[in-house]
Amino acid sequence: IVRAEGASLQDVMQRRIWGPLGMTSTDILDQNDERITTCYHRPPNEDNRFQLERAGVTLKDEPTVDGHNIRGSFTADFNQGMRAAGGVQSTVADMAKYASALLRGGAGIVRAETFEAMVAAQHGGDGRMTSWGLSIARTPLRTGAERPSTWRQLLGHGGAYFGGWNSHLDVLPDANIGIVQHMNIMMDEPAPVFRRIIRAVLGIEDAPHSERATDPELLAAAPGMYELPMPGPLTNFRP
Repeated sequence: IVRAEGASLQDVMQRRIWGPLGMTSTDILDQNDERITTCYHRPPNEDNRFQLERAGVTLKDEPTVDGHNIRGSFTADFNQGMRAAGGVQSTVADMAKYASALLRGGAGIVRAETFEAMVAAQHGGDGRMTSWGLSIARTPLRTGAERPSTWRQLLGHGGAYFGGWNSHLDVLPDANIGIVQHMNIMMDEPAPVFRRIIRAVLGIEDAPHSERATDPELLAAAPGMYELPMPGPLTNFRP
């Protein structure tokens, strides 16, 4: 997009998205700001420590402020070269304006047919599992314990910044509801927190999962060590 428009990513985003939506506290400049919340993270768990060390990342022991949380800081180096993949800085109020635009089918930003292509399933065919549009997750939400279950479609995406912060934005078009969540802590697995808040907002109780027998042959074959070449052409330390 930078090459196509002959402008910086900041200029393109400002002209095409943030300006038209009145998002006055949003940018992708990767700069510190006095309004940035104090951030925290947790010590890496055993698995993450193993994976990071295996990838050549040197970890240092950091003191906690309360026995659990480590105070972090903003580090611009994190997003160098990958700003389009997580470098946007914003506020909850500005992201609410963005959520409103999504609920209006992208009105004011893109044509209706473009928005429909954006939210249509591009990857993942089973409607009971998360599928992906064009950089937006399509998450099915079971809203009833009855059989067959009632399913609703959440559209959204998460964001994270090492140091740390976790954020998530979801919209539920059929209810005209947008949910913007921001935590000034980087967690290994923030999804349970986000899901609990989403269910509370929508008044949905957790539905019990039915027990199903596991194929004995699969159960016998699954345990073991799974390892990929390091480095590999399509792999990094995450697997």
